[in-house]
Amino acid sequence: MARVLVVDDNESIQEGLALLLKANGLESLRAGDGEEALELLQSQPVDLVVLDLSMPGTDGLMVLEQMREWPETAATPVMVYSAAGDPSTKRQVMKLGVVEFIDKGDIEWNDLAARILRHLGRGGTPPLGDTGGYATGAPAV
Repeated sequence: MARVLVVDDNESIQEGLALLLKANGLESLRAGDGEEALELLQSQPVDLVVLDLSMPGTDGLMVLEQMREWPETAATPVMVYSAAGDPSTKRQVMKLGVVEFIDKGDIEWNDLAARILRHLGRGGTPPLGDTGGYATGAPAV
């Protein structure tokens, strides 16, 4: 079973994504800040990271930079899912090899699940599943 690390300081986003991943047969790990994410990455391998950039303390950009320095995580795919979408930030994270940058609020949960599955090498249309009511609209931010 593929394992996805969700890194976001918004607990509602974490919970919604965890439910969405579970509905699509994926295991999830959750981190509420960058330091927690880095600790998890050192102790448990993951197949994909869904990363918010705007977090207190160690932000998503710092997490991404550290991941690219560690041999164990240098090639781990990272999908940025963030409201911090200014052009300079987008260019910076794209240079660090993210697979996709998605602005929060610009995508419905089912579309987000399809993109996650695609980046894990799984095609097809994901089921809506039990996502706590999030599946039919844009994720709350």
